Amino acid sequence: MGLQEAQASSRMRKCLLLPITDNIGGAVAFDVFKGVERRLKNGRWCYYQSNSDLINIFSNYRKNLETYLQSSEVIGLAAERTGSGSIIRVNLVSDVKGVWIELDVFGENGRDRYFHEKTKIENEQTELIVQTIDNWLEVYSKKIPFDGTVISVLGNQVTIDIGKASLVKDGMGIEIKRPGDKKYHPLLKEIVEWDSQKVAEGNIQKVSEFQAFAVLTVYFDNLKPQKGDWVVLKKNFERMRIDETTSSEARANSFGKLGVADLSIILGKSDVTSVVGDENKGLSGLQYGVALGINLWITRNYWVATELAKSISSVSKSEGDLEKNDNSTDPSVFKLYGGYKFLPLGFFYGPQLDLYAGYSSYSYGLSKVPADGMIKSRYNGIMVGFNANAPLVANTRAFLQLEAIIGTKYAEDSHVHGTEKSASSYQIEAGANYSISPILGFKGSIEFISNKATFADTELYFKETLLKAGVSYQF
Repeated sequence: MGLQEAQASSRMRKCLLLPITDNIGGAVAFDVFKGVERRLKNGRWCYYQSNSDLINIFSNYRKNLETYLQSSEVIGLAAERTGSGSIIRVNLVSDVKGVWIELDVFGENGRDRYFHEKTKIENEQTELIVQTIDNWLEVYSKKIPFDGTVISVLGNQVTIDIGKASLVKDGMGIEIKRPGDKKYHPLLKEIVEWDSQKVAEGNIQKVSEFQAFAVLTVYFDNLKPQKGDWVVLKKNFERMRIDETTSSEARANSFGKLGVADLSIILGKSDVTSVVGDENKGLSGLQYGVALGINLWITRNYWVATELAKSISSVSKSEGDLEKNDNSTDPSVFKLYGGYKFLPLGFFYGPQLDLYAGYSSYSYGLSKVPADGMIKSRYNGIMVGFNANAPLVANTRAFLQLEAIIGTKYAEDSHVHGTEKSASSYQIEAGANYSISPILGFKGSIEFISNKATFADTELYFKETLLKAGVSYQF
């Protein structure tokens, strides 16, 4: 007799206890439920999902509860409501010679049965019934083919959803496996086997109460870890120093050789204004171009980055009397900087704050029109800034960036204005990043750039209001 196959689940370590039923009006079931629930909450093999809301729903079906709980649709709904993958159903039947105990564990679809046991004991002592069920669940827990799951990936680093509460220890070895099919035995009417493919091996480097951070050192079959992969702990382990790793692929994924590249298109408005006394002269026009950014991680907190952007803009008279009513400009940007990332809740959760500093340069090419006070010029100097981002919805982070050049230097190709009295440069950008996979995402933002130079009798402004949209790639 062959085995039928179905896709395996990664939620088996999240368990739910359905209301326990009996044939004597709940006289035994209620106390047994409290005892089993207490052991599940205090146990380590699963994360117990509270069913308080479901109890209120099930109370409406008290007279036919046992029949109601036989429905795979009901079990599947309970799993969906609680995010559980191991749904525990217990039924008790008492007679003059004792009590029958029957336990089933179902998967999240309500149909796949992972475990079944039935026996009769000679008395109705609550603690004995609870102990019997607890023993069975311990046996079931040994059948679960993984200890935890991958919840986030960053190059050769992964965060997993188990920690000290599950006896995870610093230095413990792990295996990452890709879940495959689960095999159903038509005679036993149970899932009897789970297929998986080994993806990588590594070591735990940092452990919190309910999560752990690991570095992967060996990869298999050119596979990369991804969210939802299984994590199997190596219970007997010997700590491995990361700097002793010989895997060439692990070295290729080490910090300092990992980062994100993003490529964006630019569409917006460019404004050039010259103010002489009380007279304003202005040019304005559509601007479009491309921008490239590369961010390299040195460690989990320290990073370096560079940005390049090039645009073209045809500008026309927007105000004042001009010698030349039409002109063109080619704004360009170059930045090289590094910073520190503050992670109050870890790399993958909660807000992040980057503080950084480096060199920044904005250049504006213009056809020389001295009478209008508009010439090719450049603003550069030491730049400081910050970028704050936080989760907005699933897979989406909103961000706000502000930076300025300290002691901005002004330079012009032709000696028209002379030495500036003062100069300033700042940039504001707000937008969001959406991740469609661990390595690919979309980025959209609105950006405002302002550069100003003040001379003895003239002020010169270059302003850009831009929409940016593009893709990001983690390498």
